[in-house]
Amino acid sequence: MDSIPELQEFAKKLEKATLDTLEEGICTKDLADLYEGVTSHPVSTKNFLREIQKQLM
Repeated sequence: MDSIPELQEFAKKLEKATLDTLEEGICTKDLADLYEGVTSHPVSTKNFLREIQKQLM
């Protein structure tokens, strides 16, 4: 993985998209109990992944 720049770039984008989604308070119920400092809006796993996908676009 370290020698594939495109994969490294995608991993960075995915991490940022996931963190941005969490910071917006969108998360699954199990994460809502763990994530502090943000008012959470628990959604299904499918919808959580959709929200991450939106961040990637």
